[in-house]
Amino acid sequence: MKRQSWRLFFILSATALLRASAADFELKSASPLSLAWHGAPLIVAERAEPDFAPKPTVARVDVAGWEAVHHVWRADEKSRTRIEAAVSADTFEFTLVRLVEADLSGLVRYSFTVPHAFLDGRKAELVADAKNAKGAAATKGFTAGTLGAKHIKTANLLTYLRVRHPAGDLDFDFNPRGWWTGEKTVTPRAAEWSMRRTAEGYVFSTAFSRTLAGTLQEFKFVIRRADPCPVVDVHPRTPTRWTDGYRNMLRLKADAIHIERDSKGDATFQLRVPRDGHYMVNLLAGAPDRAIGPCELWTDENKKRRLPRVAAGNQDTWTVVARAVNGRITLHLRGDFHLAAAGVAPMLYDNEDYLFRRGWWLSTQRHPDDTLPD
Repeated sequence: MKRQSWRLFFILSATALLRASAADFELKSASPLSLAWHGAPLIVAERAEPDFAPKPTVARVDVAGWEAVHHVWRADEKSRTRIEAAVSADTFEFTLVRLVEADLSGLVRYSFTVPHAFLDGRKAELVADAKNAKGAAATKGFTAGTLGAKHIKTANLLTYLRVRHPAGDLDFDFNPRGWWTGEKTVTPRAAEWSMRRTAEGYVFSTAFSRTLAGTLQEFKFVIRRADPCPVVDVHPRTPTRWTDGYRNMLRLKADAIHIERDSKGDATFQLRVPRDGHYMVNLLAGAPDRAIGPCELWTDENKKRRLPRVAAGNQDTWTVVARAVNGRITLHLRGDFHLAAAGVAPMLYDNEDYLFRRGWWLSTQRHPDDTLPD
């Protein structure tokens, strides 16, 4: 898009009510941030330290599958900020990247406020360092109880919050990538969130220091209808990506699966798994009395791979990365094969997938002055 067209595109007033309704969520304003859930105020204020540039430019962009996506651009001699606020039928997503110049501040912070009326008295489950209603500390980072002045009112290292709300249970996901990229993002500590009940409401904030030399802050938080999985299973730590091996969550041995030689046509092999996403599938191939192979193996989304021969009496592992759809992994085989076992290890669930199914940002459209990284 030409630069002149971009300038015409970015014409919305930051103070105007955007009122982007998406059935459950209503994004009343992208700057300052204002969000409602079934008519109840959900986010009523936001703050930044150092202060945001005073004159934001707001633009609405079209993204398939989303009711409304708004970009906010703020820039002055102190800092530059890109924000994307989006609503779909059951999800609100907020993404931010901010470049702060040197010698401006020793602390970088962003916070948003949820009113008392929305959270007080609600049953909640948290993945955080918190205390429950009886004063007991979290166990292995998990606690459950009631939110309120006399109950749970603070939480540190908050990564997940499930709220039992009369209008529908909600999940606040402060680390939506899970453990795929490890515990730290571009800016160390930037993804560490806390919750404090104050006179203004519940303040959710992320902050880090040692920024006098300037810094890049980036994060995403997602609010959506509650996941059917238990809170601690939404982003399980079992599939550690880089330091530990992938752990099989499913093993099928020879007495549980019996797929024999098929040299005349295609065969389809399906495995049930609890959640959609990318899995590493290891197939143990080999026969005691004959050589097998070669064999072609593919999924509905990947190209055919030619797998090697396996000598009689030997075994080899045929490995493929496959995506589960509707709780099933579907593999297609063609050629000479004999499978003795199968193992499935989760790699990246769909709710964590900002690498393959979609990008970190919903839209690639940018303000003409925006050179911040994606």
